[in-house]
Formats: sequence, C-alpha cells, structure tokens
Amino acid sequence: MAILKNEIAKKTRGRPKLDLIYKCRTQVWLYAVSMASGRMTPAQLELLFCDMKSAGKHTPSNRPGLWGKYESGKVSPRIHSRNGKQSIVDRVEERFPGTAYWIKIPFWNLLTAKHMSMDDLKQIYMSFEPNVRDLIIMEETDDKYPWCWRTQDDLEEICEELLKIGDIDAISAILCLFREAKLKQSIIEFQFIYEYWIQCLAIINGLPLLSTHSFFFELTMDEMIEGKKDFW
Repeated sequence: MAILKNEIAKKTRGRPKLDLIYKCRTQVWLYAVSMASGRMTPAQLELLFCDMKSAGKHTPSNRPGLWGKYESGKVSPRIHSRNGKQSIVDRVEERFPGTAYWIKIPFWNLLTAKHMSMDDLKQIYMSFEPNVRDLIIMEETDDKYPWCWRTQDDLEEICEELLKIGDIDAISAILCLFREAKLKQSIIEFQFIYEYWIQCLAIINGLPLLSTHSFFFELTMDEMIEGKKDFW
C-alpha cells in the first residue's frame, strides 16, 4: 500500500494536512477489502465492482482507474448510500462483510480538526461495544443530577482498563477523552491522557490494518500537543 510520508514531508500550500487523515482512512479500507478478497489488486477490484456499461462515462463515482486512486488516497469512496443509490462502500460490504467497519469507525474523525461537543462525544461513546462504553457512560443517571451521563470513576482507572481492552474502540475512547480534556480546558488531563496515547501507538503498531500508518497518527498528535496546527 502507498504510504503518505512523502506528502507529509512536503511544505506546499494548499489543502491542510488534516486531509491526510481521510487519505489514510481510504487506504486502510482498501487494504481491508484486499485482504477480505484474497489479496485482489485495485485493478481486479475495479473490474469486480465497476458497472462496465457505464465505465466509459467517466463519472465521479465510476471511472477507469478509480480504485488506483483509492490506493493512493487521492480519492475517497462514497461511504453512505443516498437517494436510493447504494454507495461503493455498502456494495463492497455486501460482498466482503466487515470491510465497511474500517472506513466508518469514529477513530478517523477524532483525529481531524472537526469540532465536537460533549453531545457529539456522547454519541461516539454510545457507539462503542459495552465493555468500552460502560467505562464512560453511566448505566443510570443520578436523580439529583439527571444531566450528567459521564461516569465519575478515576481517569487513570478508566485509561488503564481501556489499554487492557486494546481494540480500536478502546483507542478511540482515549481520543474522546483527549477531546474532553480540551473542551474542559484541563491541561493536566490533556497531558495525562497524552501519555496513554503513546501507549496506544504501540497497540496500533500491532494492528495489521493500521500499523503502516502509525507514523502519521503519531505526527498528528504531536502537532496538536505542540500547537503547530489548530486541529481542535
């Protein structure tokens, strides 16, 4: 798979670096599809999923070489079906179940400059599997404080449990906690959770679908910490 080191090294003007997050997302999805298909190449996948009758029309969603652009990250596939037309991600999911997961996970948006409120973070927490979600979302709200949905457990205990789980939901939850710290303007929590992010990078290095891009995740977070980019 093509990696984005050369693009990161360039100091050219134009689209901001955060766009590379979505390029990573597309490449990881394509890698998942390739593995699920028995290592089919982008050209083979294009033949499998392309409507050859309309291939000559060169439409944005269906043109020769499109899957090669997915491989380079220059083009992202449409993720959600709309207006009765099935997206390429959903079409591929029908043939290779489990692949859509890798492009739809909140992990990607959590690494971008997209603003998120506490309500947004709550929705992400609610999307996690129960073993992660229940560490952060209270099963029942307190009658005295019905507006409070966050558990009041010790932050270190939560992070330690998330590291023990060690899957992409757990890593994403730690990124959510990062954003919480920023929203609360808590430098102490921000720095504390960063130490757990460093440990998350070691976990990412052990995940075949993400390991090839781990250098970029590290760079992204370093720029947040150092204030080189106003990511949030």
